[in-house]
Amino acid sequence: MEIAIPSLANSQVVPEGIWSSSENLDSGCTDQMICDQSLFTFSKAVNNRTVTHIGKVVLSPDLILDNVLCVPYFQLNLISISKLTLD
Repeated sequence: MEIAIPSLANSQVVPEGIWSSSENLDSGCTDQMICDQSLFTFSKAVNNRTVTHIGKVVLSPDLILDNVLCVPYFQLNLISISKLTLD
């Protein structure tokens, strides 16, 4: 089964300052997480109490985060160092 993913040409890049003001590189977290659903370029709803959406966040044309979890009760965004090195 194939899932259509929008191309980067159609993706919005997170404006500078919105992400960087609250980003945290984390060597211990296993997933990329954001607290603001509006940062997604593409997302789908998840039926879970903690995670509301999963999707893609484009920080720059060279840095695209896939399978990012939206956790609204968080007050910061986490970038998983281990996910960055695997992707």
